[in-house]
Amino acid sequence: MEEWLEQVQPYVQGFQQQSQRWQQLPAFGQYREHQERWQALQRAQQEYQQCNGDYHQLMAKCMQQAFEVFEGKLAAHEEPGRQIANARALFDLWIDSAEEAYAQTALSQEFRHVTGALTNAQMRLRAAIQLEVEHMTGLFGMPTRTEIDSAHRKIAELERAFSRAFETTSPG
Repeated sequence: MEEWLEQVQPYVQGFQQQSQRWQQLPAFGQYREHQERWQALQRAQQEYQQCNGDYHQLMAKCMQQAFEVFEGKLAAHEEPGRQIANARALFDLWIDSAEEAYAQTALSQEFRHVTGALTNAQMRLRAAIQLEVEHMTGLFGMPTRTEIDSAHRKIAELERAFSRAFETTSPG
């Protein structure tokens, strides 16, 4: 897999450069709004991919730290009488090591920054995708999410108004 990734890396980099150039193009003409929307969607996707990569790098670092902790805990069990007797004990030792490493990572400033950036990027990407879906469903004459949400709010308001009116008019 790594060999293949190395082989396609020049193509991926070329594609990324081309897409970055496309993002830089000024939007004009009758399709300006579409181009701006697509450019925003592409920027959101690239930002998400970058943040996701940062998160996976941090988790890989955490996993490496877990292995180091595990090695230390295994070394403590080398002496006679403290040796690990079964697979369950070995598994428990691994889980303890992984949880210890994750706890250190999860409480770090870097983790807060990386996961915050990833969450923000996910929300921006979701909003950009939702905008595109709304646009496409509108083109096909289908009700959009915004229209359906608005209708639901109106129905809920009418139900509350009806309940209040019914409560004031009913005896008792």
